[in-house]
Amino acid sequence: MNDLSVLLICHSLPPYEYSGTPLVTRDYALGLQSLGYRVGVLIPNLVPAEYPGPFKIEEQEGVRVYRVKGYNQLSLNLGSASLRDMTLLQPTKEVLKKFKPDFVHVVDYVFLPPQVLQAASDSGAIVMRHAFHTEELCLQVEPFLIKLRQPCTGPTSPGKCDRCITQHTPGSGRARGAPVWEEGDLVGNIRAWRQYLQFLYDRVVNGVFFASGAFQKFFTQFLRVPEHKMFLIPHGIQPPKNRPSLPEAGKSVTFCFIGSTAIRKGVKLLPPVFRNIDPDLAQLLIYGYYHDNASVQELESIPCVQHRGAFEDIDEVMAEVDVGIVPSYFEGYSRVLREFLSRGRPVIATKFFGSEIIEDGVNGFLIDIGDQDALRERVARLITDRSLLSRLKLGAAATAVPTLDEEIRIIHGAYQLLLDRKRLKDRIIPAENPES
Repeated sequence: MNDLSVLLICHSLPPYEYSGTPLVTRDYALGLQSLGYRVGVLIPNLVPAEYPGPFKIEEQEGVRVYRVKGYNQLSLNLGSASLRDMTLLQPTKEVLKKFKPDFVHVVDYVFLPPQVLQAASDSGAIVMRHAFHTEELCLQVEPFLIKLRQPCTGPTSPGKCDRCITQHTPGSGRARGAPVWEEGDLVGNIRAWRQYLQFLYDRVVNGVFFASGAFQKFFTQFLRVPEHKMFLIPHGIQPPKNRPSLPEAGKSVTFCFIGSTAIRKGVKLLPPVFRNIDPDLAQLLIYGYYHDNASVQELESIPCVQHRGAFEDIDEVMAEVDVGIVPSYFEGYSRVLREFLSRGRPVIATKFFGSEIIEDGVNGFLIDIGDQDALRERVARLITDRSLLSRLKLGAAATAVPTLDEEIRIIHGAYQLLLDRKRLKDRIIPAENPES
């Protein structure tokens, strides 16, 4: 037990959103609370008409949740080097003043200005940045070129980001409440944004947590992070309550996709693959929130596809599943990939960051991003070759997947190390300053 406090920051939290980083943030909050931390969570999802104050406080499972207003991410990033409207930052400052955290652990700050990191540091807290995702590499948060159906290779130059905004996603700014720029207008703003982020990582952020070495390597190509600030902390998940029983042998093969209709998730690859499959041979279960009615209708028109919607118990889902499909164009780690493996379900996955846990032909298959033909071929092989399916299930069951408890203990250890560094620095600096 301890008397330390941590404020987690994420763009949302269940029950407002059941997706990767909100679920991770909830798990962190409860896990750290079990270790004796006083835990709060800040989420920027408050509608001003819902509550007139700078923030609204709610209680979830003993964790205090602070809801503040969120803003357009593209505009926040482009104006980050010279934030003039300080009202955007004031609710976060009010939360920091009220909660008084020893640590501020930023899982993501989507819909908030990058200055939240500076505000957290100014409050006296130790600041950790959990680099799961790419709001610091992509002005629009997700480095995926919709028109080209391919992931971006990274912000190699301000001009490249300028062209991406003005060419590959035309009108996106207008649709999200941000201005629309002509090509060439943004280079100075983008350069200033990159320089400000580098300042934050050099001078403000105390520790940076990466879930995979592959993503750490990618991220640090574009933002330098001092070696002593980096922590490699494999992402863990809750282990199954009881290992789900394997589906009955001899029945049709059940594939499963869990996710949203966001193009980045690769859901558009599924209809062509499953459209002509006999439901007696295979089925595809789809779980997740679907706001795109056209995608839902297309999937539901396929005889072997069942759209199940949202779910609460992952073990109940897995009890029906033989094979997971995770065909994303871009991920930073993928929680659902590890959910499948931890329950002995092989996975067909694309080669995104975090999918390196799949050993091709051992616990699943790895295919190139966007390769519809390869996905179709692997699905067909598993339908026809049941001995192959059995071998992959054994390989999945033997895969070492870190647990959430293991991850929380490592995070706790990183907190303690950063706290020791701060205490040492606080003792040394006054001794070196004769005027102090």
